[in-house]
Amino acid sequence: MSDVIHQDNNSPEPSEPVNPDLEETKKRAALEILATMNEYRIQPESLKMSDKPPLAKGGQGTVVLATIKKAKTLKIDELSEGQEDQEVAVKKLDLKPGEGRKSLNAFVNELTIATDLLHPNVAEFIGFVEDFENGVAWMVLPLATHGNAREFLASGTYDIPERMYLIMGTLRGIRYLHEQDPPICHGDLKS
Repeated sequence: MSDVIHQDNNSPEPSEPVNPDLEETKKRAALEILATMNEYRIQPESLKMSDKPPLAKGGQGTVVLATIKKAKTLKIDELSEGQEDQEVAVKKLDLKPGEGRKSLNAFVNELTIATDLLHPNVAEFIGFVEDFENGVAWMVLPLATHGNAREFLASGTYDIPERMYLIMGTLRGIRYLHEQDPPICHGDLKS
């Protein structure tokens, strides 16, 4: 859900002097933004991770299946009315050693963008778990029961109208992202 800039890993990183006061100020600013998102904060104990293999792995982290107890946050109550528990996808971000502030800023940026999006063709953001001191940065999203678009189309169990409906929905979601101010480049579409 955020802009992705691809960089050649073989090229040397530009060396900038690190100002510890500036770094601390940026970290405090990111943590202050997180404090304004408490309605989306989920307690880790409200999530039960599945023993199943990860749903997906990527450059930024791993997506795993989990069950969430709905009564833990108001947001969950609203999303899963009438259900005791709900299966969800948890995107566990890989926090790189030595990149604490950079990882924190990227996480906060993604959360900020996700909380502002509301469109039927964009995955609705449920909440987050954050404990940077212990290396935890998770995003909780609805579970896509049919997998990603590639898996859905490759299954061969759907006719052309269903496939076209999926493709058109994907395009509507992309258009919505690109019409934001500033435009949002998903950067990680599957298929």
